[in-house]
Amino acid sequence: MSIKIIRVLLLVCGWNIVHAQSSGEISQGNYFRSTQETYFNKTIKPWRYQFTPGIDSLGALGQIIFWRTEGILDPVAKAYWNPSIALTVYPQSSIEAVEALSRSIYAGSTCDSLNKGGSVFRIGQFVLLSHTSCVQCASAANIDYCRKIVQHILEAIPDKTNQDWKAILKQLVIDKARFK
Repeated sequence: MSIKIIRVLLLVCGWNIVHAQSSGEISQGNYFRSTQETYFNKTIKPWRYQFTPGIDSLGALGQIIFWRTEGILDPVAKAYWNPSIALTVYPQSSIEAVEALSRSIYAGSTCDSLNKGGSVFRIGQFVLLSHTSCVQCASAANIDYCRKIVQHILEAIPDKTNQDWKAILKQLVIDKARFK
């Protein structure tokens, strides 16, 4: 008897899908666009950034902090927390020194692997480095909530060739705010 019920369900579901596609209710483009919007609204939109200008011995342009404003429920810790990562912005000409510093930071960190600092991101003429030995990216369930999101945010910049950092900041798909 259960096989008959499954067949009926498959028949009804199949008819609904065919009907929806033939009537134009579901098109591949609309589904993709809808999926992108859902991903953006749930994953990218809750993130903010703050940039603080400054120069150090390697010629850093300043520090940018990315953080999530909406807490994420950590299933292991059973508590909400807000992932964040601070990155120092350097000109591309400092890449060798930045990569050496990155290796040093990562090797010297005593944090769990997903929370180790020293991450490097490249965007056009700029290199971003996580200077701290530990970052607040991974949940107790060992899910990294920062690096892939920051990478998506940076990849969404339309004109990565611009050599003006302020022009790059204006192209970010997330809002500017004050870090708390």
